[in-house]
Amino acid sequence: MSTSHQHEGSEVAMASLGWYKSSYSSGDSGQCLEVAPTPGVLYVRDSKASGRGPVLHFPAAAWSSFITEVRDGNTPADTAV
Repeated sequence: MSTSHQHEGSEVAMASLGWYKSSYSSGDSGQCLEVAPTPGVLYVRDSKASGRGPVLHFPAAAWSSFITEVRDGNTPADTAV
């Protein structure tokens, strides 16, 4: 598994990012995310696989819009979470 991630021509070392666990994480429920914000990009990974699993990346503006929509309750009613 790669320890770096290519994003728009620059390589980002995953270990050097400041990862934060979700404030909604509780104990060992196994359903937690970690995020690493950087200028313009937000990285997301599964906290169970810290450093071993895939890492998603989103433009900061897209992530902000997503969070706003979820916070405002603008998600499909039939979506299972």
